[in-house]
Amino acid sequence: MQTDRAPKPTFRVHFHDGTCLDISAANSLIAERDARKKRPGSFVRKIKLVRSNAAEPTRNHPTNGEAP
Repeated sequence: MQTDRAPKPTFRVHFHDGTCLDISAANSLIAERDARKKRPGSFVRKIKLVRSNAAEPTRNHPTNGEAP
């Protein structure tokens, strides 16, 4: 029996010392738990969902002062 499972999302866990880890997990709490295991004694500052390039909306404004 084959089960079709969606891939786990990737979360970026940022620490107060400026480092970050990308963790694949079912939810942000599990990502935080796994990141704390990899960096014991560090303080988590924030956790963000990493989007794939295909999912990001296109932007129609100039970047870095360049004309479109």
